[in-house]
Amino acid sequence: MKFCLRYGNREAHYIEGVKHLFALHDRTKGMRHLKISATKNYKRGKYLYAILKLLAGDHVEGMNLLDVHKWRSNTYVVDKLWNQVKRSLHEVPIIKNSFYCTNMILIMPPRACELNKLENRCSKCFYYKEMARFMELVHRG
Repeated sequence: MKFCLRYGNREAHYIEGVKHLFALHDRTKGMRHLKISATKNYKRGKYLYAILKLLAGDHVEGMNLLDVHKWRSNTYVVDKLWNQVKRSLHEVPIIKNSFYCTNMILIMPPRACELNKLENRCSKCFYYKEMARFMELVHRG
């Protein structure tokens, strides 16, 4: 793994980021590795990094990173990425940070968007519902 990280392997940075962020609870190191993965255009890394930026309150950067996937014309790509990220985090204990819900509230869409139906997304609720999908993985501990 050290060899792969040294030579900038984008998947290795994704794995290392997940490990540091969720298993070792080192947010700084974890986000740094995920950012490298995203910068090197590893799609899973870019998607997870975008969601985590949204949850951390950096809405502009998170939205811009998600917009790269052109979800407005077709959500297939982000749905596929979500399933890949969800599968890669299946056994990873993700602890809820106190600021996650606060930052979700800041971009909460109007009630007309049916917030409990995560698969139905429009331009008003897309970012919020992507955050909500991630929150389904979060342990309340």
